Amino acid sequence: MLRLFLNIEKKVKEGFNEISDKFSNLDQDKIASNAKSGAERIGKTISEIVTSIFNVISKIIGGFIVLFTCMTLISVIIGGIAMIFFSSMPDNFLYNHIHTPFSFEIPIWIQGILLIVVIGIPLFYLLILGLKLLTNRIKSIGNTTNYSLLAIWIIGLASVIFLTIREISQNAFTGKDIEKVAINIKPSDTLNIKFISNNLYSKNNNDYENFEVVHNELDQEIIFSNNVSIKIVETTEPIAYLQIEKSAEGKSMKNAKQTAEKIKYNVIIENNNLILDNYWITELTNKKHDQEVELFLYLPVGTIFKVDKNFKHFDISENDYFN
Repeated sequence: MLRLFLNIEKKVKEGFNEISDKFSNLDQDKIASNAKSGAERIGKTISEIVTSIFNVISKIIGGFIVLFTCMTLISVIIGGIAMIFFSSMPDNFLYNHIHTPFSFEIPIWIQGILLIVVIGIPLFYLLILGLKLLTNRIKSIGNTTNYSLLAIWIIGLASVIFLTIREISQNAFTGKDIEKVAINIKPSDTLNIKFISNNLYSKNNNDYENFEVVHNELDQEIIFSNNVSIKIVETTEPIAYLQIEKSAEGKSMKNAKQTAEKIKYNVIIENNNLILDNYWITELTNKKHDQEVELFLYLPVGTIFKVDKNFKHFDISENDYFN
């Protein structure tokens, strides 16, 4: 990379030297005895100076293009090869550590190939363009190679478009599973609301993981998430109740609802204590489909309640009174 930078610097200096020579020639032309010939020489020299300036500018632009495309192309190739290598890793490693630019539903090694093809080929041609701006010695790679790379790129791009459309269709609908749980407390009692974690999945109530693969009590891989929210709402009904809304996306309303129903979320009501999990889990086979759990706590007007210190991390209540 250092050698490349030095070559670029050399080309730019050569361009500036050429401009300097043109200005020197311009001074000599001005003292020419023949006015007409001198004017022609001045015009020709100015044209050459302008051309030289554009050549220097093109070399500077070419240098930036070469540096940018080299670094980006190397990153793309390394990233693609790494994705191909990581395809042999277990599912929990992929879920927790690998974030790919394409759909997770296809094998990660295919995503690595698509990354190199769809992004790497245009970067390759951009690199050639930058080199041609720097020097005229770059030869054409030939029509056969050009047409072959173009055909491969079109196939790769078409594959990405197809996979994108399929991914969108797989999450085109949102389904919900709604459950209502009555909370019987006396008007004079204080409702204590508490969020708890599971030490097997998370040691800290404040830890936030949108999606993570963990092992349950049976050493089975499951999806774990803290994507839980609660909203307190006033109600005119005489009895307080908790509405649990589990949602997910899918290729149809039925499919999305079935995925939402497979979310496991626990609520415990003991006397005047409302104990809520700060997480939900689901089987690994259900995959990631933007699952979440929303809690709506409906309290009669005048109900006294007390929240724990973790409540604020999940609270989305609109009224400042509840906060």
